Amino acid sequence: MLPINVDPDSKPGEYVLKSLFVNFTTQAERKIRIIMAEPLEKPLTKSLQRGEDPQFDQVISSMSSLSEYCLPSILRTLFDWYKRQNGIE
Repeated sequence: MLPINVDPDSKPGEYVLKSLFVNFTTQAERKIRIIMAEPLEKPLTKSLQRGEDPQFDQVISSMSSLSEYCLPSILRTLFDWYKRQNGIE
């Protein structure tokens, strides 16, 4: 994963958004590693269901709450991250 830079001099809302997104990408990668190590017999839906990973659930809930106020910024950050991950930039 390529790092996401969080500029401490950015606007407060942008700082919160990018900090939360860094947390999300870290948690998501951790979750993917855990799922990939599980036996194939365990259904993917079981690993991804709410309540299975309280930390990940909290990050998703925070992103959901934040999206009520700044969805365009979240989407822009997500697309920028996707482009960096795929070498599109």
